[in-house]
Amino acid sequence: MRRKIIIVSLLSLLFCGCGKNNDGVPLAQSSIVTKAAQGWILVKNGSPELVRKAVEEHADFFGKVRPKEFRVALKSHPSGFLAVTFPDGIPPYNLVNLIGWLDQPVDIDQVSGAVGWITSPSSGVRYSLQPDTDNEWGDTLIGAPVKGKSVQVYLPEAGLCELTRHIGYLPEPDLSSIREESGTTFTIKLDVDHSFGNPEFKVTNKKDSNWKR
Repeated sequence: MRRKIIIVSLLSLLFCGCGKNNDGVPLAQSSIVTKAAQGWILVKNGSPELVRKAVEEHADFFGKVRPKEFRVALKSHPSGFLAVTFPDGIPPYNLVNLIGWLDQPVDIDQVSGAVGWITSPSSGVRYSLQPDTDNEWGDTLIGAPVKGKSVQVYLPEAGLCELTRHIGYLPEPDLSSIREESGTTFTIKLDVDHSFGNPEFKVTNKKDSNWKR
């Protein structure tokens, strides 16, 4: 199912804006850079080696108009999960898509069970996000802020809408018990061009949007 996320994501980039921004200006001429969002991903199942492989493979899928290196730190929590953190922050588009990807990477069955937290660079609102198991396509996340309306994220574009139904906020585990020097850190290259991917991570669509229309 997660294979569909990547296929649809790539098609979206190729045919729904790759090459020009919303004003018709070639992306190479765009001077606006996406702000990094603060957040991290909890992965219930998977070794650090396999999770690193999955993160690197996901980063390699996409073309990069304005490439920039970001650090990724993998740390094992005493509770038994792996924390995927981003010391430099990470573009919102990449963070939300990585949550969906790490929930079940293509051809890496040993990695699964991903949820995440992200702070909107524009509003400062902190959201918890988890895969929408009711969606047969596997291309949406659902979540909520600590206070406020529940939301859904459409992964191919990182579109965001509010939901009528209630989704509970997932309490964020405390990472302070992880030793700072533990784990492993590596770098990936991501695109920081501002012309796609909901760079401010704000509501972009009407409530309860049907993304397939």
